[in-house]
Amino acid sequence: MNLENLSKDLLGYTIDNRYHIESFLGEGGFGAVFLGHHIILGEPIRDVAIKIIKQEIPIGKEKEIFSEAIMQVTADANMADDAKDRIVQIYDFGLIEEKGRIGYIIMELIDGGDLGSELKAFCGPMPENIANKYIAEIAKGIAGLHALEKPIIHRDLKPDNVLLTKEKKIKIADFGLAARLNNAYHFAEGVAGTQLYMAPETLVGAYAYTQSDIFCIGVIWYQLLTNKFPFDDDITPNGKEDENAAKWRYEQRKKVKPKSPTEWHNNTCSEETERMIYKCLRFTHTERYRNAKELFDALQQKKMSRQDYFDAAIIAFEKKDFSAALSNAEAGISLNKNKNDALQFKLKHVMANTCKELGNFEDAARLYTELRLDNDKSKRIYLENELIELYENECVSHEKMGHNSKVNILTKKIKRLKSKNGFS
Repeated sequence: MNLENLSKDLLGYTIDNRYHIESFLGEGGFGAVFLGHHIILGEPIRDVAIKIIKQEIPIGKEKEIFSEAIMQVTADANMADDAKDRIVQIYDFGLIEEKGRIGYIIMELIDGGDLGSELKAFCGPMPENIANKYIAEIAKGIAGLHALEKPIIHRDLKPDNVLLTKEKKIKIADFGLAARLNNAYHFAEGVAGTQLYMAPETLVGAYAYTQSDIFCIGVIWYQLLTNKFPFDDDITPNGKEDENAAKWRYEQRKKVKPKSPTEWHNNTCSEETERMIYKCLRFTHTERYRNAKELFDALQQKKMSRQDYFDAAIIAFEKKDFSAALSNAEAGISLNKNKNDALQFKLKHVMANTCKELGNFEDAARLYTELRLDNDKSKRIYLENELIELYENECVSHEKMGHNSKVNILTKKIKRLKSKNGFS
């Protein structure tokens, strides 16, 4: 059944009197995903994503087709909670017999887009601290799969399969190409995955290791920091995705060393992060991080600098996420409270501006005053103007509440500052 006919046939349909198909969300490699409602006793109890497999499922092939769902449900029962929280949950699966034995999978609905669209929103490379945060989250989720008694390799990690909640928390999806490792050497055979993100060994149909997922994560990491693919964008010489494409990409991974992210004009990328990415992208799997936990631990040991915190605070402020802006600015300042340089000024300034946006006038005034006393004349005048604006805003707020005594105090402060700077 083609996708257009599938959508027309299923919209408004209720599966097994429990899952009502509401609207089309998107297309995957083997079917489509719809917005649906889980119905109990005629009442919708939660929104869900309904994945529909468009091909008819032959009798006797059910277990094979639903291996993805079975694998994830098994993993959910055995994974640590902090890893499980980073994997899209599966609630149910089965067949729609009256629609020609097509399969369905009922999943957690994730409504914040994906990592690919998040990168596009930056209109260029991500700052290091933002990219590293996402990579740490991915590593944490995949670490739960790698830590199972019979480890699971995802094998199709890419930005489109890393979904985001509205709060920007990651949820890893689409285990349709994942493979369970079933012996002491932890391998699985067969070519699977999206070639642009695939490890060399899986490109040629060899064994897939936990380190194969590490390679995929390395490609995603590089892409976030550069908006490029690491291996000359991996465009084949003839521009075709034919039987020779995988072999060509295998050779590319063997001989091409990716450019430094700083060569792609991302000056936020540190040498330490660069070294970690290159380790993920090593051609030989034994030279990479052994599993996702090892990568996650390495990221946890990497400390953020004051510049990292400032970059994070600015991005959060511009997105009007004032809580994140405040916490990042505070963390940056706390790294060296006694330092009085340009970066410390910037951190305190963004903290003052954030306090103002949050309506915390008292803290904002204190910070503006501290900055005014610690800086040269040109900066003092600039900060005093900001302080005047702050007091005027606070004055309006107190006038509305009838706090006349407070209004009088603020009015005097405004007059004093204006008089000092020659304003009428």
